Amino acid sequence: MRQYLTAREFAHVVKRDPKTVINWIKRGWIVGTRRIGHLYQIPASEIQVYQNSKTYPAKKWRKS
Repeated sequence: MRQYLTAREFAHVVKRDPKTVINWIKRGWIVGTRRIGHLYQIPASEIQVYQNSKTYPAKKWRKS
């Protein structure tokens, strides 16, 4: 298994739109994501986190 998935591949797994996944990344809700050029790479381990979670992604609330 590959170590990283693109945002599009990850979106397919979690049944969301790729733009939604990219928004999650920009908000810091997906841990361990890296960006190479214009592509986001999400650790494959996040699939397991998704499968074990009742609410995904685990949102980090910030004080304004």
